[in-house]
Amino acid sequence: KHLCRLLQYMQTNNIRTVTPREPAEGIGTPEEGSLTITSGFILRSLSLFTRYGRAAPWTPMVDYSVDKKVLLEDPLEHDCLEMSLRSEATAAAATTKTTTTNIGMGSPLTSQPLRSRI
Repeated sequence: KHLCRLLQYMQTNNIRTVTPREPAEGIGTPEEGSLTITSGFILRSLSLFTRYGRAAPWTPMVDYSVDKKVLLEDPLEHDCLEMSLRSEATAAAATTKTTTTNIGMGSPLTSQPLRSRI
């Protein structure tokens, strides 16, 4: 639901991309003891782990009721999200694009309207 909400918002507001950006002051560091694993292979791969911090929105989501409210009701625009607009030509093309689906006839998806394939 959150992804559909975000995509609808992007289409309505002519937004091409949404990218999370770390603020200049950083995201803080996780609380001590949040990673108690000491295995060598884990410690060597820490740079590959998803980064998180102490304050929202950089903390892991762990409470379903709170997370649901945040994802489905809170505003989509946030200081940590960089939203870039689509060009007018791209936006116009996106609203007039024909889409089709495969309705089980064994043919691949195509950009042609269904009636011209039958």
